[in-house]
Amino acid sequence: MHRLSPRIRLAAAVFVLGAPLAGRTLAAQAVAKTDANNAGWSPEEALRTERFIKPPANIERMIMTPRVDISFTNPAPDRQWFMRATGADRGDILAYGKEHIWLGGLQIDTRANRARSVTTSTRTGITLVNPRTGATKVLSVPAGATISSPEWSPLGTQIAYLANFNDASYVYVADVASGKSTALAKVAVNATLVTSIAYTADGRYVVATVIPSDRGPVPDREGDNIIDGPQVRLTNSRALPQPVHFSLLQDPYEKALVKYYTMSQLVTIDVKSKAVRKIGTPRMIRSVDASPDGAHFRVTVMTEPFSYVVPVNSFSSVQELWDASGKVIATLATTPLREGGDGPGGGRGGAAPASDTAKRNLQWNPVGPGMVYLQSVYAAAPAGAGNGANGARGGAPAGRGGAPGAAGRGGQAPARQASSVRYMQWLPPYGASDTRVVYEGGPQLSNVVYGTDGKTMFVSDSG
Repeated sequence: MHRLSPRIRLAAAVFVLGAPLAGRTLAAQAVAKTDANNAGWSPEEALRTERFIKPPANIERMIMTPRVDISFTNPAPDRQWFMRATGADRGDILAYGKEHIWLGGLQIDTRANRARSVTTSTRTGITLVNPRTGATKVLSVPAGATISSPEWSPLGTQIAYLANFNDASYVYVADVASGKSTALAKVAVNATLVTSIAYTADGRYVVATVIPSDRGPVPDREGDNIIDGPQVRLTNSRALPQPVHFSLLQDPYEKALVKYYTMSQLVTIDVKSKAVRKIGTPRMIRSVDASPDGAHFRVTVMTEPFSYVVPVNSFSSVQELWDASGKVIATLATTPLREGGDGPGGGRGGAAPASDTAKRNLQWNPVGPGMVYLQSVYAAAPAGAGNGANGARGGAPAGRGGAPGAAGRGGQAPARQASSVRYMQWLPPYGASDTRVVYEGGPQLSNVVYGTDGKTMFVSDSG
């Protein structure tokens, strides 16, 4: 063991002894300053008031001091400007206190038919910043509205956004050159599930979900607003392990409210003529992804039946491919109700296909027509090894991370290993045979991206 020299031991002692003295001095100064800031503010009196009051001056100063944000994260396509939504850093109590309801974890501002998170937005302006010169340009926005979902047009000449008023949200477009904003359409947006808008790749249209024009009155309880009946919870004789959820649907009346407030009409709005075109019929739309030419739409729709034991974000849904009229061309994916357990629609522990040949990473083709996706290819199984995608009878396909012949979790027969992965193009009219192989890689092919010129493809592969 090394021994400290007397000089080092003395210095250490001075440091240790000096620290508490300095600490007490600083603490005393802090207490004195706090007492000065809190002068005239009594915690006991605050509790007796039984209403909202202002905090002590030092607390208010710390909370209300503007944040310094120098990040640039939303550039125009040509990188000439960066967009920043401006406004208060803290929400207004009038917005947070506005009447809203909870429906299975879904918070809805019923007056404006939108998610409460949109109502409590604190953004009230749009500022453009030139990252090279530091010059700024403030765009005009409608008075009395908050701003959400600002979106650059493909050429960077406009910015579309939601202007959120007290009773409704509307699509507005700001012109970058003039700085002026105009309402794109006088139709209220349904921002309950879909809280954003988007341009088509050619910049001709803005895609949005709006309140159906023929929507009836808000559902009401039958029998003078008396509860419909007893609360019944069916688990179909199976275990449904669930965490404690803060908000769940309680009765058929609340199910009707969910359907009413989430039912929306998909539309495209012509940026020049401001004409509104309906796409299909009203559905409970969760997300929308338009093709570059605006001729097709990938739409995810929430489906019934609803549940009393899981929140809305666990309800079933189907992802469909629509044409410009709203006709369903193909079903792309189906997500069952996630109530847990091992039965149909169960969550973890449910059976998975042993050989997954589904379309993965499905997206619009960034360099041509149609869609692109990844798809696994499996070599023919040896004789007697199995009989299809659900695993082998008497055989044991590989499980997660396992080798062939090893059982998966819970004794589930694991899947066969893919022999390769193909990068596929799916062309209109999107029939079963309207596909072609763009590239075929190894079984670990997982990602494909294009260079900025659209002529070079980069592939992530291994093994």
